[in-house]
Amino acid sequence: TQVVQAGLSAVLVEGAVAYATGEREAATKLLANVAVRTLPRLLVAPVALAQAATIEEERGGTVLAILDEARLSAPGTLAEEAALRRSVDLLTRDGAVTEAIAMLAKYLWRFGGSIHADAVLSRAVSAIAGNPRISDQIIGVTSSLKRLEPDVRNEMWLAIAQVSVGQGALDLVRH
Repeated sequence: TQVVQAGLSAVLVEGAVAYATGEREAATKLLANVAVRTLPRLLVAPVALAQAATIEEERGGTVLAILDEARLSAPGTLAEEAALRRSVDLLTRDGAVTEAIAMLAKYLWRFGGSIHADAVLSRAVSAIAGNPRISDQIIGVTSSLKRLEPDVRNEMWLAIAQVSVGQGALDLVRH
């Protein structure tokens, strides 16, 4: 009853506890229908991140929208950084190269000094260079990279070229 008096639903609290204790199935069921925009502002990002973590495998597009809620509700925070990292990973996994590069550029612009930045860049570049359709999307990649600072842009092109050579994707290196 104290939870309900504080304005939080018992379902939300039970879902948070299930997520925190590693009960993925229970957390998924309990958090799936929580409308994060109706929560107090300080709870939007953590609940959205938990929601995204529980449904990630099933609905990629929905997860990206939830991650957008998390990052936009907590600008400049670890929640925004985590949401950007996860978005880059999802987009690269789904083969959305242009969108992944744009999100990666945003991540590097905002959190390029993070201890996670090198790992995010490495994973994204490997996935992008390994994408069989990358040559078809090179114009979008090039325009996305133009938004970056010259040093960061050159670092990304170098990383893409190195991975591409290693994977035998020489068409990408020629661009």
